[in-house]
Amino acid sequence: MMIDSTIQFIPGVDLLQQSEPFQKWFAENAQPNVTFADTCTKRDEYGRPSEWHFDSLIVKAIYFTENQNYNFNKFVIYGNV
Repeated sequence: MMIDSTIQFIPGVDLLQQSEPFQKWFAENAQPNVTFADTCTKRDEYGRPSEWHFDSLIVKAIYFTENQNYNFNKFVIYGNV
């Protein structure tokens, strides 16, 4: 799952603030693999899915609460292309 070189994204920025082409690419290529089941690469200290690693892209889940509650807030995108 490689990002086309014409699609730009800003590392460390929330998914909803990324460019429209990147959001579309993410929805088609990464989103199906980012689930809150056992597809995560890393869990946070409360056992919640927190990171998914794809080639040079890391997707981090941010939650509203600092406890075991699953109140999901947003995805933040990291990596380099």
